[in-house]
Amino acid sequence: MRLAVVAYIVPFVLVYQPALVMQGSVHEIVVVQKVHDEVSKYQLYNLDTEVLLQWASSAEDGTELTLHFAGDLQGGEYVLVVPSSGMFGGESLNYFRVL
Repeated sequence: MRLAVVAYIVPFVLVYQPALVMQGSVHEIVVVQKVHDEVSKYQLYNLDTEVLLQWASSAEDGTELTLHFAGDLQGGEYVLVVPSSGMFGGESLNYFRVL
């Protein structure tokens, strides 16, 4: 299963509704953007353990950047930090929960 993140900016909207995924069901994250940044700038944090997870590998194909992590994600809250190439730069925070 792929967890896809479409990076876009919606001004003045703050929504925290994390996606729910089952443990062992996601093995990669796909970021869809017009332009991708360096892979090291896409950061995945486990919010429960406050650990930054490392990417095992990555692949770029057009507008898709596929990020593979080593092993399965443990249950808990996560945030994927995606650099933004918009007019104001910055980053978007994408929350999800592994059950």
